[in-house]
Amino acid sequence: MALAMLLMALNDDPESNFSVNEPVARYLPWEGVYGDRTVTQLLSNTSGIPGLGSVAPGTRFDYGGSQWQLAGAVAAQVSNSTWRQAFDAYVAEPCDLEVFQFGNMWSNLETWTGSPDSLQGLDNPNIEGGAISSLQDYAKILLMHLNGGLCGDNSVMSEDSVAFMQVDRGGEFGVPNGMGWWHRRWTRRAPPSTDRLAVALDAIGGSA
Repeated sequence: MALAMLLMALNDDPESNFSVNEPVARYLPWEGVYGDRTVTQLLSNTSGIPGLGSVAPGTRFDYGGSQWQLAGAVAAQVSNSTWRQAFDAYVAEPCDLEVFQFGNMWSNLETWTGSPDSLQGLDNPNIEGGAISSLQDYAKILLMHLNGGLCGDNSVMSEDSVAFMQVDRGGEFGVPNGMGWWHRRWTRRAPPSTDRLAVALDAIGGSA
């Protein structure tokens, strides 16, 4: 979720000259065999990058993996900063987040106590599962989505970007999922015809 928020904020920034629908090769300073993938495919788990099953992009849903790390590299390159600096500038500071940050506790679990002070890997975070948060910070992120991209009076994303994140791009492959959102459908007992769609936030360190 947080990763998608940052990249959509960059997408909204006219000075970034960036689009989530362009191939990542346009933004990365190296050549690779997966440069035809778009950030939208990376964040919606439809990029087909190996490690998730080597398939053509846009043909299968595979959750997580190195595609999110690649998307994080795009964010750093486009913002001309580190991942941490970009996330702070575009998300953490406008939303006044006090704990939410990315690290890599997996690099040394013996030293990870659950406290923010023990979080390692701040300079090279694990984008897939390295985020930590307090309930208060997570509530601010939830409210930002409910308020059309606003954290208080600060705009993090446009309303169009909030809606873009929630579009189901995995449903055609059997897993209804957007960019950091899971889609779930259920039916109320009464009346039987009433159908409701639940859109749930992804895990904190997930689509992050």
